[in-house]
Amino acid sequence: MTKVTQHISRYFLGFIFLVAGLNGYFVIFDLEPFIGTSPAAMTLFEFQYLLIFEKSLEILCGILLIINRLSH
Repeated sequence: MTKVTQHISRYFLGFIFLVAGLNGYFVIFDLEPFIGTSPAAMTLFEFQYLLIFEKSLEILCGILLIINRLSH
């Protein structure tokens, strides 16, 4: 895989994680999410702290991918 492809895929995956994490915080704060959420998927997060932990982890990983802290 070339370096250009690695950079593009890393930025793309980081952007997806960041947007999904931010969208989750819209759900947590009872705001209208900018990407629709599935009611079946939301039943997996019966406890609010699980959703907060998972979305915080998505945001952290997205930022780290974008600033290149997980790549060698």
